[in-house]
Amino acid sequence: LHMEGLIVRERILGSDNIDVSHPIIYRGAVYADNMQFEQCIKLWLHALHLRQRGSRNTHKDLLRFAQVFSQMIHLNEPVKAKDIESVLRCSVLEIEQGMARVKSSPEAELHTAMDNYECNIFTFLYLVCISTKTQCRDDEQSRINKQIYNLIHLDPRTRDGSSLLHHAVNSSTPVD
Repeated sequence: LHMEGLIVRERILGSDNIDVSHPIIYRGAVYADNMQFEQCIKLWLHALHLRQRGSRNTHKDLLRFAQVFSQMIHLNEPVKAKDIESVLRCSVLEIEQGMARVKSSPEAELHTAMDNYECNIFTFLYLVCISTKTQCRDDEQSRINKQIYNLIHLDPRTRDGSSLLHHAVNSSTPVD
């Protein structure tokens, strides 16, 4: 019944309406709380795609995925490689867009744009760590590696000039 309500709401308001994703995220959280992770991930991926299509910031959405994947690993629930790969792909896109936002932001918005951009870099590293804890076939690992390569190719840097490699080997990098 809740799912039908979400579908009707999206059809009436339109998928580009900013108010559509919030109830989808909430319903996904309810599923996560009830350990129905597959439904949760499906809903959150849908909301993530809606938000990215609308060019809205998704740093909290990406972090939410990292947290639920981490919870699943902690509970010995399997994390699907295709889900990790999908979120990594969205992360690469968001980091690329974040790089553009940082370059084009007016001075008053630069700090927030940089904070969101850096948050996405750290979330990406967190997701890569999680990907090492999942069982996957060679072709799935190859697709995950492709997303890692895509981000390395962009060469994102944090405000102190540190690269992904710097953060990967730095013990003070926040990966919780």
